[in-house]
Amino acid sequence: MLIDMDALVRRLLLLGLPLLPAAGCSVFGTSSCSDPPKPVDMYVEIENPSRGAGGSPGGPASLVTAAAYDRCAEVLDCTELCMQYFSFGAVVHSCGRVATDGFAGADERLALQARLTYYCEGRRPEGQGAPPPPARAACEVGAYLARAAYLEGVSVPAFRRLARELAAHGAPPALVRQARRAAGDEVRHHRAMTSLARWFGAEPPAVPRAFPDEVRSLEAVAVENAAEGCMRETIGALVAREQAGRAGDPVVRAAMRGIAADEARHAELAFQVDGWARGKLGAAARGRVRRAWEAEAETVAREVEAGALPAEVTAVAGVPGDAVMRAMVAGLRAVVA
Repeated sequence: MLIDMDALVRRLLLLGLPLLPAAGCSVFGTSSCSDPPKPVDMYVEIENPSRGAGGSPGGPASLVTAAAYDRCAEVLDCTELCMQYFSFGAVVHSCGRVATDGFAGADERLALQARLTYYCEGRRPEGQGAPPPPARAACEVGAYLARAAYLEGVSVPAFRRLARELAAHGAPPALVRQARRAAGDEVRHHRAMTSLARWFGAEPPAVPRAFPDEVRSLEAVAVENAAEGCMRETIGALVAREQAGRAGDPVVRAAMRGIAADEARHAELAFQVDGWARGKLGAAARGRVRRAWEAEAETVAREVEAGALPAEVTAVAGVPGDAVMRAMVAGLRAVVA
């Protein structure tokens, strides 16, 4: 399906979401920084990937490797397994195997207890999980902006790869041009968010130089686009739109006005790519793409439910609070269902 961001916002408002009116965005300071981050505890059971159970396409279990699983089972070194499983927008503070009598044993699955802080962001390149910690951070607002700057930076290779893959699969030239334009947008966003982070006393982590860049099958491109574009990019665009109107700091508010308009275009591009790709895929592949979107929607809903940003980030940077984020995710799922 195609989507228009202004129409989406109007429909979400009709569903009762407490969003700002569309006039808050044209197209589409200072801080004490005293509040600490609020990590959450989570218990998960991970299926043995060697048994072929896997997980939903695009879901966390689908990224778990047998080597990481075996290392956790055999020598209790679960670091790599935890990083793989919780790669969807979470900072992993601690994670390890715990005993349980609820199933047969490691041949079937493992139980992990983790302490995490979740962050819901936009499109990420293949293999990119949670951002590393800032190189320097004087306060939580700065740390949040530094992570956002990093994620804007890694979006650049994601869009460049999308443009190459669209061209290789014979997509309309307009889609290829929009993907290339989006990569350029993200370069500017990375610079803007880096400046904001530094304004608040934080230094973003360096963006890696190398990411996977081979041309994948059209189905693989569509699966990633459904999860990273139609779901995360759209939520990211809605969040940016709210920040442009709600941020308590005028410098943040001014920066987010331009970013929000760009992110709205990126979300619309994701749905355009989705519509084009589905027209080229068979029924079975279209079903897998749909399930990937549904799995990512579940993942984002869990992230929002489990994690909470400090109140100061909500006030200063304008990031919506828990209740608005939950309603935003539920409303988006209802609109595109």
